[in-house]
Amino acid sequence: MKKRTSIIIIVCCLSIISITYLSASKSIGSSLNYEWGQKWEKLMADDNDETVMLVNEVPVTQKQLKSKMNFLAAQQADASEEAARQALIKQIVLRQEAERRGISVSLQEAESFAETIKKDLLDNQDTPGAKETLEHISATGQTVDEFFKEAVPDYQKALIIGKLRSQVAKETSMQFESLSQQELEVRQKAEFKKLEQELVEKAQVKIIQ
Repeated sequence: MKKRTSIIIIVCCLSIISITYLSASKSIGSSLNYEWGQKWEKLMADDNDETVMLVNEVPVTQKQLKSKMNFLAAQQADASEEAARQALIKQIVLRQEAERRGISVSLQEAESFAETIKKDLLDNQDTPGAKETLEHISATGQTVDEFFKEAVPDYQKALIIGKLRSQVAKETSMQFESLSQQELEVRQKAEFKKLEQELVEKAQVKIIQ
């Protein structure tokens, strides 16, 4: 069960963080990765970091919104401003729910996770996903060490959501003990999605023009 929980957390992190190591199974192409890295470098150099949205009083800046849009574009997903807003709203309300439940992630945990991902990347440099990620890092103008050090706060936020997902999965397992493993996994995803939708619907969102 502990191993399965860890997998859930890692998958959650990789699906949430806009700065991360892309696995070979999620190859998006060298040109897209490099372009994403160049956009990230340009964005970080931009001094305009005004607050553009409040989610339950949590500010979202212009850089955060643009960063999410760039990430979605690199994933060949809907990269509209509205799609990026919705993604950020989900992340914020899920983190708040995790904190409400007493879930936390220390800086040390996030640093350890970053080191694990970095080691995996460097140990598998010849795989397509690793090559693309290294190209992305190169385009940002950072070294690999600098890249993962800067990603630690994002990993910390994502790990909190990963732990929340694991907690919901555990609660669902206890509630539906008679289900098969396949049925249980479907139910766990549905329960987490239901929680996410409820939190988003209750959220107080203010768009700042």
